[in-house]
Amino acid sequence: MYSDPFTMLVKVICNLYLFIVLLRLVLQLTRADFYNPISQGVVRATSPLILPLRKVIPAIGRLDTASLVLAFAVQLLTVALVVLIKGVSLPPAGYAIYTIAGTFYHLLDLYF
Repeated sequence: MYSDPFTMLVKVICNLYLFIVLLRLVLQLTRADFYNPISQGVVRATSPLILPLRKVIPAIGRLDTASLVLAFAVQLLTVALVVLIKGVSLPPAGYAIYTIAGTFYHLLDLYF
């Protein structure tokens, strides 16, 4: 599956953080109890990057757009690092497609 251990390590670390960001987004959408220790851990892990984004990007209704933008940014970083490590080129549209598709793939993976 992974021919390069460094690529695997980068993908695992980035996807783990993406999972935590998407979990925060889902917890906010479902209005989960944030006094739960797991919820507090998720908030504590994602707050350093989400709080500055919230000052710039407002929420739309119940949707925390800062979390969604951070999820897309983490996925874009993952794609960019893998492309850089592999030494291949990808057009800008390819980055956009892989970022959007990968984020929604991981969101569905979180649910199912």
